[in-house]
Amino acid sequence: MNSKKWIPSTPGAFNMLAANSPAFKPGMKRDSNNDFLQIISNSPLFRAGKLKRPDGIMLGIVLIVSLTVRLVYFLNVYQEIWFTHPVIDSLNFHEWARRIASGELLGTGVFTQSPLYAYWLGLVYRIGGPRPEMAAGLQLLMGVLNCGLIYLLGRRLFTSAVGLIAGLAAALYGVSLFHEGTLLTVTLINFLHLILLLTVYRVQGSESWIAWLLPGLMLGLSIITRPNAVLLLLVLAIWLYFVVGRRNIHIFIRPVAGLVLGVILIVIPVTVRNIMVVHEPIITVSTGGLNFYLGNSIRSRGFHIPLGDLGCSAGTIVEDFKREAEKQTGRRLSYRASNSYWFKKTLDEIRQDPGHWQQLLLDKFLLFLNHYEITTSINYNSFRELAPVLRLPWLAFGVLCPFALLGMILLRRQGRELLPLYGLVLVGFFTNIVLMVSSEYRYVVLPAFFIFAAAAVVEIVRRIRERRWSRLAMPLSLIICFALLSNVDMVSAQAHNSRQSTAHKNFGGLLFKLERYQPALREFALARKFAPNNKEILFALGNTMLKVRQYREALPVIEEAYRLAPNELELMNLYIQALTLNQKYTQAVEICQAAVKMAPRDPMRHFNLGIAYLWAGKDKAADQVFERVLEQAPELAAEIAEQKQGIRAQRTRSGE
Repeated sequence: MNSKKWIPSTPGAFNMLAANSPAFKPGMKRDSNNDFLQIISNSPLFRAGKLKRPDGIMLGIVLIVSLTVRLVYFLNVYQEIWFTHPVIDSLNFHEWARRIASGELLGTGVFTQSPLYAYWLGLVYRIGGPRPEMAAGLQLLMGVLNCGLIYLLGRRLFTSAVGLIAGLAAALYGVSLFHEGTLLTVTLINFLHLILLLTVYRVQGSESWIAWLLPGLMLGLSIITRPNAVLLLLVLAIWLYFVVGRRNIHIFIRPVAGLVLGVILIVIPVTVRNIMVVHEPIITVSTGGLNFYLGNSIRSRGFHIPLGDLGCSAGTIVEDFKREAEKQTGRRLSYRASNSYWFKKTLDEIRQDPGHWQQLLLDKFLLFLNHYEITTSINYNSFRELAPVLRLPWLAFGVLCPFALLGMILLRRQGRELLPLYGLVLVGFFTNIVLMVSSEYRYVVLPAFFIFAAAAVVEIVRRIRERRWSRLAMPLSLIICFALLSNVDMVSAQAHNSRQSTAHKNFGGLLFKLERYQPALREFALARKFAPNNKEILFALGNTMLKVRQYREALPVIEEAYRLAPNELELMNLYIQALTLNQKYTQAVEICQAAVKMAPRDPMRHFNLGIAYLWAGKDKAADQVFERVLEQAPELAAEIAEQKQGIRAQRTRSGE
């Protein structure tokens, strides 16, 4: 079927640069495949010989550079334990994918994170086994493809030169190596967005709804990877309206219908799954309310930090927030009702202190443009200490951002044609400001940033080569202003220390889990330097000290943690253990007695008291306590007998 063309078929949008080029003539024929060659083939910016090289060579350069960089990175890190053993959000995806690979396709609860990435990872595990390093290697290859797609998009919208610069910038962007090697959604979402934009511009001249079905399908895949991608549907609809809708509303409806249908075809299976498993019509995930609260409550700081016991675990975050909402309301809640509760609670707190929220929005705006990478799973700045290859002078956000902002300003007159590209930035900006700032959320704007920055570089170089010094003042002034804005230290020392302590604590926890206690001890000690009064870090440090038999050194650390939270049973038990190992039996008995008073019906607290009595040599008192334990928990009989025999034998050896 021959589609009618309702907008110009040429994809070139480099009008601002072309209009100022001495090689451009109003009647010049434009080649939709290579505008730049015709527009500035005689420009002093480039020599004709260089421009005659095929675009395939430029694409090959981008792919080779990006592949080489990622291969070097992979060979440097693929055997490291923090690469082969995921933690935090990555661990949740890893375990979820393992269940999918084993045949548990529907799952058993509400989705705590968007599902497409988990199913992609599950497919990888099904084929090659649950090997995180292999999945990370495939993601690095996907990153190579992303660099190539950025070149193609830059070339299609502008010129081969812009595409080449943008693709090489993406290939040499240091944070991309970190994210592509981590089991998170960021690499996949950028891949889907790039395919979406390329297909959108590929069918931009068609009025057939079938032609727009493919972009709709790609957008649907993006939505079940990151729900905020639904905003791109609005962006594309506005773009179509401005391009054609104001002239012919009937033609406007068909492409929009194709987009919407494609989205529905992808999203509806996820919604049906939620109805079958959770018995609620949740479209994808039910995390909007809790994320809104984490990013905008009175206790928020603009980026993700756990609020008490809320927001600590990616795998249980939805259930944790639901339980807290039920506790606050005093009634059972559905997931949708829990989500609404956190939205309403956040709005109530905003109304109570609007000044704090306004300051929070400003902070998030500045953090979004800041060079500091606020990662939620693994702290990037700590990760660089473990991976020397990341300490090389790669391109960073503090350099990229000023040029990208300048490019967006220089190309503002082409805003309508470039609205999908601008929309990618707007969606990322909106997500960070409305929810919270993170490197993962900000990563979505990078494909557009690379292209805008490349366009700005080409324009600046052109003006320099043409010696148009008067026209350099504005862009250079803006570059300086944006560079100052982006590279000022926005993250406070307290926030930096908090993130560093969390990173060292998480890595120490991984080492402890692998029974590598000495390196875990070093990590926990580093974490304590950044957060000396954190009970979790003190607990982990003290527990590790006991594992390496540093009993005397562990006692004051554990005692300090116990004073911070004297009612926590796990911490209390560790303190009792430390007292016992240091032969402070009387004090251990006193702590156990206090624990029993707090929960007199808990058999384990009585059990601990009996053990303390045994170590203190009070066998009769221990037997009386153990009798009460057996009345409540007879299954502990064998363990009690074993403990009696073992402790009495050790007492005998100590006496000898």
